[in-house]
Amino acid sequence: AGIGAGIALTGKQSLGLYVGAAAGLLLAFPRPWLGPERTPPAARLREIAAFGLGAAVPVVPLVAYVAAHGLLGDMVESGLVRPFTDYLGSSGVPFSVPLRWWEWGSLVGAPGRFVYLPEPFWNLLYREVLPGRDGSGAYAFAGEFFVRALYTSLPLIGIAACALVVRALRGGSGGRSGDGQSGYVVLAALTLAATLSAFPRADFAHVIGIYPLVLLLGMASVSRLVPERGQGGLVALESAGLVLVLTACTALAIVQHRSLTERMDLERASVRVAPEDAFVGSVVRAARARVPEGEALFVYGNEAFFYFLADRYSPWRFSQLYPGQTGSDGGRELVERLTERPPALVIRGFLRFPGVPAIPDYAPALDDFVRGRYRRDRDVFLRDPPPGGVVPSPRYLSILEPRG
Repeated sequence: AGIGAGIALTGKQSLGLYVGAAAGLLLAFPRPWLGPERTPPAARLREIAAFGLGAAVPVVPLVAYVAAHGLLGDMVESGLVRPFTDYLGSSGVPFSVPLRWWEWGSLVGAPGRFVYLPEPFWNLLYREVLPGRDGSGAYAFAGEFFVRALYTSLPLIGIAACALVVRALRGGSGGRSGDGQSGYVVLAALTLAATLSAFPRADFAHVIGIYPLVLLLGMASVSRLVPERGQGGLVALESAGLVLVLTACTALAIVQHRSLTERMDLERASVRVAPEDAFVGSVVRAARARVPEGEALFVYGNEAFFYFLADRYSPWRFSQLYPGQTGSDGGRELVERLTERPPALVIRGFLRFPGVPAIPDYAPALDDFVRGRYRRDRDVFLRDPPPGGVVPSPRYLSILEPRG
């Protein structure tokens, strides 16, 4: 358990902190829900020590490596302080939107609501490549119902779990007779801690990341409420639901894979993409041709994958420009760095993303620098036309070159 919490901390700070704290509290305090025999203090200390040593297994090597490079203070600030201060209020996606069933149709049709949908499904729906003539309405209905049901199940499962935990702590059976209470209480506590890590950006990607644990808690809750004679039917119902979801996901995955008809063979990767995304190859080739190896490329936006595909590094310590990552004083710190060694090429990406303010709003100095020093290369896609001829809108992506 300690090793798992340590891995969670190194992979996603909020998840590791919340789950580790919940596990520590469960270990540190007497646990009356375990039964009449309370854990002796010496045994609890041994459990806490074992948990701490386990957590140290993945954490200590990372800390030692970063400290050896003189960056331990920066790691603590960037990884454990700033996400809860500088970033917390600037990257919020409200959880309540999918709960508003009376606003039916707004998740699929409204701009910016796609963050509540599975990205591959939304992409297939938007490109109108799902099978079936005139079936987009049915797919949209099914997708919206799935998402709203998924989000609505979280508070319902949470309320049921809290009621069962209170019942267990008061000495009630909490459901079937003879069913142990310890595992359920621990599962509920750890699930609540993991769920907190999905906020404040409660988009689909964050919610689905913690949902497997939520689903286990929901199944355990229902199992404790269903009488013994109904357990067989419950398992059959859960199995049918699992098969249905897996079948739908497999079918959609096959459709998505078949829709990726363009193959991009780049120096650092060979990938299959949809025709409307094949322009990425032209952008990467332009970056590699105009930015000498060892020099910096600057992506003004959040499409950080261009750094990898072009094999050119970022001139800034952050590859993405989320709030709090553009330097002090409205981006002036970053502007000073760019002024010292102006990039030979700037890729201007999408500057506004749902739940995050537009970059010019929190880094006006950076926006002024890019607009004043660079201009759009209008011929880049004429010199290297994307397969199929699909050119991105300048509002979505542009190649910028120095003025003069």
